[in-house]
Amino acid sequence: MGAQVILTRQADDWHSIYNRIAQAGKYTVNQMIKELPGQGYQPDALADLLPKLAEMIDINSDEENSGGRGILKGIGLNADGRLLLDTQAQFSDTLFISLHCNSLSSDTRVRGMQVYYLTNEANYRKETRDCQLADSMLNQPAYMLYDDAGRTKLATLLRDSILKQLPELKFGGQSDLLQENYAVLREMNLINALVEMAFVTNEADRQLLLDPAGQQKIAAGVAEAVYLYYCD
Repeated sequence: MGAQVILTRQADDWHSIYNRIAQAGKYTVNQMIKELPGQGYQPDALADLLPKLAEMIDINSDEENSGGRGILKGIGLNADGRLLLDTQAQFSDTLFISLHCNSLSSDTRVRGMQVYYLTNEANYRKETRDCQLADSMLNQPAYMLYDDAGRTKLATLLRDSILKQLPELKFGGQSDLLQENYAVLREMNLINALVEMAFVTNEADRQLLLDPAGQQKIAAGVAEAVYLYYCD
């Protein structure tokens, strides 16, 4: 397909959510810095974001007071956060897909895949609710410039394409396509989705995840979703 795949983790080590968010931010900022001079612009303001993103990567923590959330800490977005997300909005050729394994120790019968995405309305609703429980003078406005159509399309394609490869991952509950205000979806403005591939607490799901053939089919489903996102 000619796609470039960038992994936020290549070994069995722990990376915080904000570490991964900062990695995506660093990539897009560096790409934009390369492009701006050719368009007659100076990249100084964007370049100022790089050490702040690097610090988030180095701290590698999601704890509120650790510094690991960096320019994205708190409700809403400050000026640096908005600059970052406004920059990412210009990268329509870049997708962020967060792959996870689910678990539910209280009921090991639950199995299957769920795909999450976030829209402007869902983010505004959650941020507004959070503001009611905090000092509003300390909070920034909610960000409202996500590409709802693109996010919904990617999430739907991921669900459908993976299930085409592995129908046994069909979730048996109420919904397998869900809106949720997860940080990894909220704190970046790339077209993105979060895939909970299967439940490690369910024996059948766990065997699919451990099976190289199952892993290959999930990967094929993800690849097909990306292809269809741009080419269908």
